[in-house]
Amino acid sequence: MTTTEPNVSPSGRYELKEAAAALGVDRSTLLRYSRKGLIRFTIKRSNKRKCWSGADLISFWRANY
Repeated sequence: MTTTEPNVSPSGRYELKEAAAALGVDRSTLLRYSRKGLIRFTIKRSNKRKCWSGADLISFWRANY
């Protein structure tokens, strides 16, 4: 995980690749964290893909770094 706080907008929504890059982890790691319930995701209605809110990414980083 990155040592600097993710540079994301708290009101933004980020797909898997973007969210993983913001946290400095691999995509599979982010999915594992989500399956374990460590970080929440939502499903976009338009394309049915998982996405993470910027606020959740920041909160997760602060709790785990």
